[in-house]
Amino acid sequence: MATIPAPVINTGLDLTKMGIVVAKLASSLVRKYFKNTDATKQIPIDYDVTKSKKYGKVLVKGKFRKYDGAIKTTDGQVILSDRELVVGVGQKELPLEPEAFRNTWANEMADISAGKVPLEVAILDDYAKNSMQDLDELFYKGDTASADTFLKICDGLEKIMLAETTGATPAIVPVSVPAFDAGSGSGLNAVAGNYNTVCKTVWRAQQQALKENETDMYLSIDNYAGFGDSYRREFGHEATFNKDMLDQEFVYLDGTQKKCKVRSASWLGTSNRVWVFPKGAIRIGTDIKQMVGSIKFKDEGYYYLYLCKMVFGVQIIDLEAVTVSSRA
Repeated sequence: MATIPAPVINTGLDLTKMGIVVAKLASSLVRKYFKNTDATKQIPIDYDVTKSKKYGKVLVKGKFRKYDGAIKTTDGQVILSDRELVVGVGQKELPLEPEAFRNTWANEMADISAGKVPLEVAILDDYAKNSMQDLDELFYKGDTASADTFLKICDGLEKIMLAETTGATPAIVPVSVPAFDAGSGSGLNAVAGNYNTVCKTVWRAQQQALKENETDMYLSIDNYAGFGDSYRREFGHEATFNKDMLDQEFVYLDGTQKKCKVRSASWLGTSNRVWVFPKGAIRIGTDIKQMVGSIKFKDEGYYYLYLCKMVFGVQIIDLEAVTVSSRA
């Protein structure tokens, strides 16, 4: 019996290979591009959250006292609490239209790969990358009550934080700071800005134990640039950074004995808030198995669909470890 040739798009794109490529590479590509945004690079991720996950915390209060042999306890010395990270599920469908590929992108990719990277792999790689590109926005601005079908996948960091600032005894009290001012001019005509002062005000508002250990401070991309401009005008030189690094990934906040690193965070968008917290105080959750298992190319007659689910959630695990400024 004669074998029916596999459908091919122009320069050797074999659509029957898509399923094989997905099965072999989807897991590694999802993990690769899931870590491709600032939020997923900077915040620890748990990859096994199928629906929700609780994080327990034991807080012990009270100091030692001089020994007298008597046993004395009071209420509130040991506080047990937990925080629950809940993930939401989103979906995306991207078309793969053979005729659109025939004389454009497929030819270009074939030339670039020069036979070293199969076109099927190049297409899956590009589709996986584009599927994960919006995670920064979801991480910070997610809102299950939103009319935006993307943002309503899960509650983001901003909404979670704001919910903890209300009530008689709020868990988070935003630090009151003035609006950022980068100053003006340069050289002898420079007028100092206030970025360094504002950031130090937020850092000093942390609990003493946090200031004695390493924390990370996050500014929006624009405010991170403004921090550099303000610092140069105030001190006449660049802020201190790690000379061993090839690029300036962060700068140290002056006066913290290099225990606070100021970082640029694209997930803050246009927000003017300053965030500071240690690693692990905020976590991202996802179900990597469900995401990988959902990826497929579906034959729709004249075109194919790339299908993918997104499983995503965020939670402030340790409310006492998070300090944030008042300016939205």
